[in-house]
Amino acid sequence: MDSHYHLHHVAILVEDLPAAIERYRTGFELREHLREELPEFGATVAFLTPRGAHEENSTIPTPTAIELLSPLGPESPLATTLKKRGEGLHHICYEVSDIAAELTRLAALGHHLIDQTPRKGAHGNLVAFLHPKSAHGVLTELCQNLKGV
Repeated sequence: MDSHYHLHHVAILVEDLPAAIERYRTGFELREHLREELPEFGATVAFLTPRGAHEENSTIPTPTAIELLSPLGPESPLATTLKKRGEGLHHICYEVSDIAAELTRLAALGHHLIDQTPRKGAHGNLVAFLHPKSAHGVLTELCQNLKGV
């Protein structure tokens, strides 16, 4: 199988989403590309990209995004993670062309899958997570873009 992995985003868990967006906007000159509530994950997410990215006639190549995620409420698993570990790196995400085939391939190689089958995630993409034990302590997400955005 010809697997092509592209680093899609790096996710950072934050307590105060608006304050974090502002810090990344002013400090790193990133702009908010998309914000979305994901009740099934107990999160609100904001994707940040360089200014000019995603604009018509942009010379910026498709960038790797920064995803800021914050718990939807105190019962969210993300709220528990914040209490235990504080803010910081939550996961990295690779975009793949066929997520179901990749899950099958990775399982056959002995990787520990959190999601045996893909589920709907942000942007309407299909997503699946690999246990941190499969990537030297880093929670890893795979995503398949279904919208072409």
